[in-house]
Amino acid sequence: TKSIISGAEEIIRQRGAGEQWAIDKSEQASGNGYESEETSVVNVVSVVNRNTSSLHAKATFVVSVVREAPEDLEPEALYGLAGDVVRAIKPSTESHPAALLASFIAEVGCMMGRGPHVYRDGARHACNEFVNLVGLSGVSRKGTASRRVQEVTTAAGAQPPLCHGLGSGEALVAALVPDDEDNLFAERRLLVKEEEFSRALKVMRRDGSTLSENLRSAWDAGILASVTKGKKMEVRDAHVSLLGHITEAELRAELSAVSMFNGFANRFLWFCVRRVGSLPFGGGDVHSAPLVSRLHQTMEFSAKAGRMEFDDETRALWDREENGGGGIYDLLTARPPGLLGAVTSRAEAHVTRLSLMWALLDLEREIRVPHLMAALAVWDFCERSCAYLFGSSTGDEYADRIYELLVDAGSGYVTRQEIHGHFQRNAPAGKVDHALNLLERLGRAERTKLDATKGRAAEAWSANQFTINDRNDSNDGSPLARAREIIAKGTK
Repeated sequence: TKSIISGAEEIIRQRGAGEQWAIDKSEQASGNGYESEETSVVNVVSVVNRNTSSLHAKATFVVSVVREAPEDLEPEALYGLAGDVVRAIKPSTESHPAALLASFIAEVGCMMGRGPHVYRDGARHACNEFVNLVGLSGVSRKGTASRRVQEVTTAAGAQPPLCHGLGSGEALVAALVPDDEDNLFAERRLLVKEEEFSRALKVMRRDGSTLSENLRSAWDAGILASVTKGKKMEVRDAHVSLLGHITEAELRAELSAVSMFNGFANRFLWFCVRRVGSLPFGGGDVHSAPLVSRLHQTMEFSAKAGRMEFDDETRALWDREENGGGGIYDLLTARPPGLLGAVTSRAEAHVTRLSLMWALLDLEREIRVPHLMAALAVWDFCERSCAYLFGSSTGDEYADRIYELLVDAGSGYVTRQEIHGHFQRNAPAGKVDHALNLLERLGRAERTKLDATKGRAAEAWSANQFTINDRNDSNDGSPLARAREIIAKGTK
């Protein structure tokens, strides 16, 4: 891989700086017990030097990069009690540390309840999170991670009510409705575990399904409602966390059938996970007594906590105006185009909730820099997972298929007539035009007119430069990297 990158860089140097190019170097893994030379494989898909028409007088040089799923959590993600739990369980399981941490976030976030919160621009952010473990193989130990973490949280004596499966929106509301009117306005906690999340995606496709609507409302404001056989059920102040499991193949199969732009997918933290190690006899018991005691203290502390805020140092790190250029908040709210931007468009909200959770785990009444850094590190893993899962997709089935066709053409062109032929001329009216316009708007494809010996010039299309991470600064441009840079400057 390194030789390919070096060769590509040498060609870039020889061709000159006037051409457009993009290249992504693989990063060195930060040692969390799973060391490898590189965390991603870089494939130089095409090197194109086109002599285009007068519309494109300048030649274009393209290096397309294909990433692999993230390998390791960044060290900051394992700060405090959450990291201690992961490290305690890790020698006794084949589950990936990210799967353990994700399960911990869902479980403990629900246990903390609705009382502790951060208020932002009309939104009340508590610690409830929706988490999805995406298995990169058929044996990813997703369920194992959940059960291992549950052993620890159950021993702490604060396990919230469980709901297994998401059969319908009405069933979700019914699971939260109090048994008697005396508790009608009491806080309702619920941890939903759906080990076949592809089943939930299929439910959402049914006409009249309220599952997506109620899940979105549960994440936002804790207000859920449904009407069954003329009877209206409504729940307020619900505190719902969700832990889902799905394989990569299932997610990709359902992706085109479920609308990912309606604000459903961006309420989830997506973790790509895999099996690590081999323990034929299961790894044995976890020495969790000290962790259980600390978790019990956390639950008692959370029960008395209310509104919380960043301390001054954390506010300066978060806010662009206070640190003198390029704050963390601005990076989190600046999202890339296409499906990747849609599924990560609540980055700042997720980081706020995770920061709150890490502060409570530290028994702190203010959110400090280590808590924000832990949250950014968790988000970094989720964002890289999303880049792998969704980064190459536009969210439009026809646009994605056309883009694959253009990439397969390499340095050549594909005419509009050939594109229609690719769909056997069965594409619904306007679908191909909409898809081509979308690809052009996203910078994924470019059009040109081919000279014709007679008649009208043919319209041709070709794949254009596309990179998931278009960064302008000297580091990798991620919020975590920017935060590290600001902190490093502040210590000098």
